[in-house]
Amino acid sequence: MVLHFLVLTQTGLCMPIIFPTLNHPLRVSLAAEIHSRPPIRLEVPERITQMAVHGRNEPSSGRLGVQTELLASLCVQFGVTPPADEARYFFHDFGRFRLKWECHTEFASYTFVAGMRTPRSPDNLFGQMPSADLPEAWLLRLQGLLMVATHIVLEKASESAAEAVPHMRRLFEGNPVVGCEASEAAQV
Repeated sequence: MVLHFLVLTQTGLCMPIIFPTLNHPLRVSLAAEIHSRPPIRLEVPERITQMAVHGRNEPSSGRLGVQTELLASLCVQFGVTPPADEARYFFHDFGRFRLKWECHTEFASYTFVAGMRTPRSPDNLFGQMPSADLPEAWLLRLQGLLMVATHIVLEKASESAAEAVPHMRRLFEGNPVVGCEASEAAQV
């Protein structure tokens, strides 16, 4: 059985609430913040590198904060105009990859997405990830700041999850492998 859901939302102040005291004082501003950072549209097949970089975005001694400085440096290296210093969200298609940058209080996330130019062999699924297109000097600036680094391959499955498990176990060299099928339409 496949379930379909229709979700309708309204985030503005005009939404009638019977009991306005139920609202958190920051409800409207928090909802606006969540909706101001739309997700990246993904197509199959794509490769994704996501990194969380520690560092506050507060200016010190008139300098840019760590996060805006890192983003601006990356943009300049690719000939792209960086966002304003006070930006907390940035999206740009750099040609080789698309970048979604989100700045939070303690960290910023960088999500690099690139289509697959050529099919990958099952033993080299993580070859040529978007991070391979990043300047080495820029990556070295992340030293001591990188909290999370993840590679994701999004592709159309050619076998069932049960058939893929033995190969995944080999690919991930004995690390735990967890997966699921969702609505007979997706495998994770």
